Amino acid sequence: MFVATYLGSCAANMAGYCACWTCTNVSQACMKRSARVAYSFLFFLAIVISWIMRDFARPLIEKIPWIMRAATGFEPSDKWFGQQAVYRISMGNFLFFGCMSLALLGVKYKGEKRGQLLQHGHWVIKLVVWVVFNALPFLFPNGVVQAYGACRRWPILARQQQQQQLS
Repeated sequence: MFVATYLGSCAANMAGYCACWTCTNVSQACMKRSARVAYSFLFFLAIVISWIMRDFARPLIEKIPWIMRAATGFEPSDKWFGQQAVYRISMGNFLFFGCMSLALLGVKYKGEKRGQLLQHGHWVIKLVVWVVFNALPFLFPNGVVQAYGACRRWPILARQQQQQQLS
């Protein structure tokens, strides 16, 4: 009985190892060939985090004093806390993808050294930098985030105003 259990455990461990090894190699090959898949995953992850934070940001933001200073004079609602979190996550992604774009200016081909290193390689480092860029706006003062929010809303408001003038 002991030998059968031992062999079954070894077989299960080996199957798990093979599955993990296959997924790792396939994902690394895909990421080296098409960075769009990985960047799309980061963008999808940002949307999911924003969606979750929109509804559950209150306990986190209430502990950050420089964000709560903006809430003096009124009782902030759950919507206000959600907006603060979503704007900050949006700002972090804007900064990350903007820095990546600036770093890749002038790269024309995948085979160029900078394109290989920055665009198609070092995914663990990029993931860590992405997390840092998403956490960093929670340390920014409210004025910076409010300015970012106004800049992000401006094109939408301008388009709505233009549509109202046309109708």
